[in-house]
Amino acid sequence: MASGEEQLPLEKQAGQYAIRGAISGFIIVLVLVTGIGLWQDQTSASALGVGIFVAVWAGSGFGAMMGAAIAAMKNTSWFE
Repeated sequence: MASGEEQLPLEKQAGQYAIRGAISGFIIVLVLVTGIGLWQDQTSASALGVGIFVAVWAGSGFGAMMGAAIAAMKNTSWFE
C-alpha cells in the first residue's frame, strides 16, 4: 500500500475481491469444462451448454467465496 492511501473497510474489499473472483472463476471453469467436453467428442453446442451451466453455478460461486476469503485473510493479523 502506498503511503497516504487509506485502506478500504473489510466489507468493501471483500465485495470487490468476491466480484473479481466470481468473474475469474466463471471464465476459468467455462474454458476448462467446455474444453473437456470437446475433448470427449461432444458437439460444440453441447459442450458449451454444459460449460456455461457449470461455470454459472460452480465457477462463480467458488470464485466469489475464494475472493472474499482472500480479502478477509489480508485484513487479519492472524496470518502475519
